Amino acid sequence: MNPIRRERTEHACGEEFELDGVRTEVPFITVSRVDWQLDQLLEELEEIDSPNQKDLLGLLEGLPLYGEDLVERWRARVRAYPEPLQRAMIERYWDFFPLWYYREAMAVRDAELWRLDMVLEAAFNLLGVLAGLNRLYFTRFQLKHTREFVAQMALAPPDLVERLESLFRAEPEPAAAQLEELIEETRALVAREFSDLELPLRFAPGTRQKPWGETRNR
Repeated sequence: MNPIRRERTEHACGEEFELDGVRTEVPFITVSRVDWQLDQLLEELEEIDSPNQKDLLGLLEGLPLYGEDLVERWRARVRAYPEPLQRAMIERYWDFFPLWYYREAMAVRDAELWRLDMVLEAAFNLLGVLAGLNRLYFTRFQLKHTREFVAQMALAPPDLVERLESLFRAEPEPAAAQLEELIEETRALVAREFSDLELPLRFAPGTRQKPWGETRNR
């Protein structure tokens, strides 16, 4: 066993090693740093889209080996999921390139890799919006067990995972139409819970790019 030591900082350190052929990571972080990170995310609403939310999931799902009272205090804070964080998550992830608006033009632009990148970004952002709406912690970093994650959502468009995955199999125009529907359904869900929350988009679902000549003659 030849451990690889991570760079030590004032607040954390760790090691990586193989144990019976299994790669193992053992990080250490000070209690004061954990308290500070919880303050940053849950109260200051800083770095809400960072991988730190993955740490919160680990805190909720992990098995404490020592200091159960301390861990439970942290868990109680994490479970509370304050409303300001809900709103911040929704606003942070409400960001979509309007493929529906440009869908006819995209067909002749030979930009398939970029289009798929925009679809992927939209899929993650939809999950981020819905995670906030449902008081779930989310990061796109190493997202796993997507179906289990979505199954926890009481508020979500029907057949969400299947429809998200279909975005990558469909032709560009049907995929743009499906994305448009998902965004509209998600907007309606958010509006039911937060009627005062504005969710602007430069080109809203239902709008289409008009031919240049038609626009010029107006």
